[in-house]
Amino acid sequence: MGLMALLLVVCIILFPDKAFHASLQGLHLWWKLVFPALLPFFILTEMMTGMGVIHGLGKLLEPAMRRLLKLPGAGGWSLAIGWIAGFPAGAAAVRTLSGSKLVKPHEADRLLSLSHTCSPVFLVAVVGVGFFQNARLGLMLAVIHYGSALLLAAVASRFKDKQEQAETALDTRSSWLEHPDPQASLPARAAYAMQMAHQEDGRTFGKILGDSVISSVNNLMAIGGYIMMFSVLLGVIGLSGAVDWLSQAAGSLGLPVQEVHKWLMLILPALTEVHLGTFAISQTDLPSPVWQASVLSAALAWGGLSVHLQVRSLTIDAKIRFPHFVKMRGLHAALAFVSTWALWTPLERWLDGAEPSFLSGAARTADHAGGVLKSGLWFFVSPMMLQFGMLLLAFLVFSIIVSFIWKNRRQP
Repeated sequence: MGLMALLLVVCIILFPDKAFHASLQGLHLWWKLVFPALLPFFILTEMMTGMGVIHGLGKLLEPAMRRLLKLPGAGGWSLAIGWIAGFPAGAAAVRTLSGSKLVKPHEADRLLSLSHTCSPVFLVAVVGVGFFQNARLGLMLAVIHYGSALLLAAVASRFKDKQEQAETALDTRSSWLEHPDPQASLPARAAYAMQMAHQEDGRTFGKILGDSVISSVNNLMAIGGYIMMFSVLLGVIGLSGAVDWLSQAAGSLGLPVQEVHKWLMLILPALTEVHLGTFAISQTDLPSPVWQASVLSAALAWGGLSVHLQVRSLTIDAKIRFPHFVKMRGLHAALAFVSTWALWTPLERWLDGAEPSFLSGAARTADHAGGVLKSGLWFFVSPMMLQFGMLLLAFLVFSIIVSFIWKNRRQP
């Protein structure tokens, strides 16, 4: 690692103009796409935790989350955050839940794997419209992306490792949030948990708001640093001639040099930075559209090493196993690749002519598809917040229905 860092510094010194432009590219990516997508949800998570809202919401979502995903009710918050805001917002929400002892360590592992997804706005508006000029393709990618994430959750819940077996009998969650009356109604338990959590925090609303803004901006600055660093790293790799050398080495083994070079220029960005990787895939001619969509789905599910390190920095104090997270990313990528290959043609027929309604606003702000990338995601902040509220509302309604059905079944 030390030698690699030294080589990176040497390449920056040899090519300062190229490194500077690569850094600006990462900065533009962070400001236009990442910052507006994550800031509202980072602040909202910190505020709702300090005010006890997440604790009360967890009680309301407990019936649905337990019976559907075998996870605590508070996990519904991180799921809604992750599925609407995209990564690494889900990781930040899981860290908050773990710090408040609302989830066990093994539950935090599974919750992170499930809530670590792309934003639907990124999938449809940026990848679909911005990169491929095809909103329907972005919608198809979104269906497969979230479907494979649910499949990953179902697969992961079937297997228990030694840590999970040891934690099953040991409840490390906050017992002081439980209502003293075991027969209390679900809303009463939620209100009690919210009140107790807010009293335990002890901060005023103004203090909570200030701390939330400071913490969120600091985390986003760190995320921006990671994106800029990997942008420079990819630029340095391209300038160093390493890809050409590897292509020539593969040619000496009898492999086609041009094909190897094309795949290396596609795989390296996809493995390291998801935004640059998806753009590289969109600019590469692959054997067929199904191949291109399958590789793209795998890259989106993988997320890139840049995002992995962002998750690591956000969850380093939450006792979340990083190797387990990386393993789940690889499994999600494999499931997404196979699902895309198998379902792409049926999805094309099913979604023929479909287009997400929220893209009509983007069409009014841009004369061409590239306008989504030029203006960034700032325009989509309000629709994203609306989608987040609707998803939480759907979780709540489903949880109430499940609680009502379960209560009637238990009565003689």
